[in-house]
Amino acid sequence: MSAALQQQYEEPLFRNAHEALKFACNFTHGQLKPSVMALLSSKTYRRGKGLGGNDGAAQAGMIKQEIEGLGSPGRALMLARFTNPSVSCSCGVICCSGEKPNKAWVSAISDATDYAVRALGGISNHRLRRALVERYFGRKATFGVIAERMGVNRDTASDQNNKIVALLGREEEKAMNRISTELKALNVTG
Repeated sequence: MSAALQQQYEEPLFRNAHEALKFACNFTHGQLKPSVMALLSSKTYRRGKGLGGNDGAAQAGMIKQEIEGLGSPGRALMLARFTNPSVSCSCGVICCSGEKPNKAWVSAISDATDYAVRALGGISNHRLRRALVERYFGRKATFGVIAERMGVNRDTASDQNNKIVALLGREEEKAMNRISTELKALNVTG
């Protein structure tokens, strides 16, 4: 086998861990291989990496196995960060917005909230901490809205938020560094 051909097979599938985690956390079972036209127009085709069907499922499963290996709280933090909060819904009910909560994201948020409650200790308003954990992972909400909804002072919400951001930020950085190293060692990322 020529050196150029060998390098083609050894080229990582993803540029970085962020790209690999986003793919794995949002791969849909039953995703079909893209059409020829979609392949020709996509960046992944030009890079020679059409990840659909069983190939995509296998790759997503391997990456998710590495996420599971992080244990708690890393697993929850990576899933909460990279899983889409909602998925499309085609129930057809007139009041449906076309989206519903993603069960994997909801579960990851619950696990991350439980971790924050345990780690921060003290008397806590679990609902407040959950709303702040959701905010940390991208839910749009101001302290004023969260505080009003939870029946607490805005300064209390801000203080709790600072603690949650510091705690989850540290843990998320550790988990990301660890999984980046693992995925690079497996030649999944560059």
